[in-house]
Amino acid sequence: MAAPATSVRTNPANTMATAHAHARSSWEKMLDDAIHTNFSDDSSDAARQIKQLDMDIGELDGQHTHEMKEIRLLIKDFLEEKVIEHLRQEVEEEIALVIDALVDEEVRTYLEDRYIPSARQDELEKNTKQLEIERRRLHNLESLRANADLLSPRDDNEPLRTIYMKHGEGDVSAHFPATLGDLFRLDVKSSKALAADYELGASDSKDKNINLILLCFGVKYQRVRGA
Repeated sequence: MAAPATSVRTNPANTMATAHAHARSSWEKMLDDAIHTNFSDDSSDAARQIKQLDMDIGELDGQHTHEMKEIRLLIKDFLEEKVIEHLRQEVEEEIALVIDALVDEEVRTYLEDRYIPSARQDELEKNTKQLEIERRRLHNLESLRANADLLSPRDDNEPLRTIYMKHGEGDVSAHFPATLGDLFRLDVKSSKALAADYELGASDSKDKNINLILLCFGVKYQRVRGA
């Protein structure tokens, strides 16, 4: 039998089915002839037919084994090609992402080094920092305006708007109270730490510290007892 090819090969399963059907037909015909003649007319001819049929069936089995091996090889090759192609695509995509990132970084560095002098870069960085300070100062003004509307005890559960330290050049204190009520519940240690963070002249008097903090945060209500 000719070696199967991917595009022009006949279907192995169909070939085997046809061959088996032909052999079965020959076998049935031989048996029918033997029954009618009782092998009396020419027993040697019947024996020859049986031998020939046995050889045909043996050849058919060999062809079947060969076809099955070819089919298994085709399936194996097909699966290996598909897996390799899938892996190749994934690797190429990963490489493309890495290359894109490297190119972006190289272009950025090149442009900065070539077109933005070092002195200019320092100036841009300084201006950026100054803009951030101005943004924080604006935030402080808005917070002072919002906190001025808070009254205790009515608004004790209302959030206290944050204030940046050092007129916007610093961060919000880690001791900053979450609500107006939390501010009034500060103890001596916490009120002193908060007043120190905002450079208000902290003292050992809780009430004095709280009064200074209220003023700094824009809250109108003043707690003067024991100050």
